[in-house]
Order: sequence, then structure tokens, then C-alpha cells
Amino acid sequence: MRMYSISLGIVTNILFFPGILKGMIVKEQIKAARAMLDMKQSELAEKAGVSLATLNNIERGADSRVSTLKKIRAALENEGVEFTGERGGAPGLSLHLKRHSGDKL
Repeated sequence: MRMYSISLGIVTNILFFPGILKGMIVKEQIKAARAMLDMKQSELAEKAGVSLATLNNIERGADSRVSTLKKIRAALENEGVEFTGERGGAPGLSLHLKRHSGDKL
């Protein structure tokens, strides 16, 4: 299994309001996850069950419902993304590639 990591090096409200945003993701994590997966916005919107306009607005910084962010997070986690930085660190992510039989290390 290969693992890639990226730390976004950004400061969010998580540092100022611990616990309030626990489990939530930020727009930079969504963009970075899509880039690591080589996934278009339309693909993620479909997998998450949200509209393309909603995802586009979130990635541009618009406020969103917690339930919408949870759907996006679940869709990305299903693709192998692991979100990091929830315990007071800077938000980041790792990608765990699924190994298929016959793949070489």
C-alpha cells in the first residue's frame, strides 16, 4: 500500500474553537483531496450526493451545512482519503491507494 500525505499549513477555527469543528473539513482539504485523486468537481459532487453548484460554492469559501460537509468527507474517505489535523494540528490529508492484485510494490 502506498501512502501520500499533504499538510496544508493553514490555520482555521479549529485552533481557536477546539471541538466545535471536530470532524469537519475545510475547502483546502477538499481541493487537495480532489487533486490527489485526480477527480473533477462533478465526480465528487455525484459521489457525495450534492449538487455541483454546492460543491463549487464550498470550494470558493461559501458557508455550508454540516450535513453537506459530512457527505463530501464520506465520499472522499471512501476513495482512500484520510483527513488529519483534527487534534489541534493544521488540517491536512493522506491518501491510501488501494492495492490491486498484480500491482508491483
